[in-house]
Amino acid sequence: MSQDILADSLNQIMNAKKAGKKEVVVRKSKLLIWVLEIMKKEGYIDYKKEKNCLKITIKELNECRAIKPRYNV
Repeated sequence: MSQDILADSLNQIMNAKKAGKKEVVVRKSKLLIWVLEIMKKEGYIDYKKEKNCLKITIKELNECRAIKPRYNV
């Protein structure tokens, strides 16, 4: 796993959707919760906060990705 929790989580959501799964468990972060809250308001997903993770239920989702430049450091 890399240091980018947001991109990793969005990739896990899309991989689960492609595999036909309805739920995904990902690590928790404040930025991820803000992004998931927007997706929840739009009706794409639903999520529940647990102790150290988030349980995400996929509803009507077509695609989600992290858009960012990828530069080597």
